[in-house]
Amino acid sequence: MKRILLFTALIFGAGVYAQSHKAGTLSLQGNYEMGFMGTYSETKFDETVIGKDTSAALVSSFHLGVHYSLVEFLSLGFYGQLGSYVESEENIESSGNRFLCFGAALRAYPLNKDNFNWYIGGRAGFSSLGINRQTGVFTEDYVYASPEFVGETGFNWYPMNFLGVNLGLNYQYRKYDLKEYRINNNALDLTNLSNYLKASGLGVSLGLSLKIN
Repeated sequence: MKRILLFTALIFGAGVYAQSHKAGTLSLQGNYEMGFMGTYSETKFDETVIGKDTSAALVSSFHLGVHYSLVEFLSLGFYGQLGSYVESEENIESSGNRFLCFGAALRAYPLNKDNFNWYIGGRAGFSSLGINRQTGVFTEDYVYASPEFVGETGFNWYPMNFLGVNLGLNYQYRKYDLKEYRINNNALDLTNLSNYLKASGLGVSLGLSLKIN
């Protein structure tokens, strides 16, 4: 009887203290993300506002992140993201747009079980945005740059020991400054002209998570 009780206690104890992410765990997440962003842009010439625009856009992107667990409840990582804003009908003739983000990420794990963990954290990095417009015989190219700040939460569920599912929710903020403007591939002088584009909103991501303990 004592042996049975001891065996039961050992099994129960292992279930209580087992963790999916331990100190030294290396994890990799690859996700597809959809988001909804509100945008505001403002253009100035000689410090005089000559144009404003408020809009909204859907965002589609692919995200790749790598995390290393410093301790059981904290990980540090790096990420990269590539995507585009869904064009509105008024820009149907445009060649499109593309944005790139990369930076560092920090996550805390309030819940860290054997095959499941819940995390909250943040990302900080850099983002570039390129927009192309085709109007008749004229081609316009815009190049923007911005810092990026993201707050996120989500979970990893591992039905297999090393492979699982990642689901995430985040809030993103970027303020893009115009760095280059070209018409028919000829760069214009931006000394007296400035433009910025603010973009912020929510994103939902779903993908795979791979871990090495």
